[in-house]
Amino acid sequence: MGSAITTLHITNIKKEIFEQKTISLEKQKELGEFEGFENIYIGYPKTTIEKLYTEKDLHYYKVLMSSDTIKEPIYVYWEGLEEPKITTLYQKVLNFFFAFNKDYSEIYIFSPRDISNLFIRRLRREKYISCNHIKFNFKKISELENMDSAWGVWEDHEGVERKRARFGKGINEIIDEKEYETITTIYMDYKYGAELIQLTLNVEGRISTTSKNISQTDIFVIFEEIREVLCE
Repeated sequence: MGSAITTLHITNIKKEIFEQKTISLEKQKELGEFEGFENIYIGYPKTTIEKLYTEKDLHYYKVLMSSDTIKEPIYVYWEGLEEPKITTLYQKVLNFFFAFNKDYSEIYIFSPRDISNLFIRRLRREKYISCNHIKFNFKKISELENMDSAWGVWEDHEGVERKRARFGKGINEIIDEKEYETITTIYMDYKYGAELIQLTLNVEGRISTTSKNISQTDIFVIFEEIREVLCE
């Protein structure tokens, strides 16, 4: 399954809320959350946060969160009959962890981007937190001592192609400094301990890997190594 971390800089936080043992978000119970009344029949989207422990200056929490309502067509095939299409409504149940640093100036969410973004939106709706992305400066990518090679990039592009991808081992060696300003994602091989793992870095301070051997602790250590070089 791999590991992922999204890191944000906190500009405002109701710290007393996160000192509670259990937190339940309430704003998402308002009707404004829903696109249609039919969503009510499968339940409100829920988010429950449990405070776990503090270790090495990090305050850890566990989250149980149901997704927003997903509408998905299901096709049923009958012999000799046209296929009827049924639209079903459901929610995914999501489990993940996050942590604050010692002074609550940063939040680290250990989940893929779409889950992290949904979680932060819900915290903002409650007015519990305000935060900004931590930006990676990709112009410094070649200064990463543990990078074996960058082998792919996604970049913003003008015209019909809004995004453009380029791939090839050592691609960081042929990209000039100005081009780095449009790059949003970099794929690389990275040396971590005795392993060579594949990392995906997003300019908004996100790191993920598909390696099954990389734990939540490992991805945080990797983030700290990389942010020392790439964060301005």
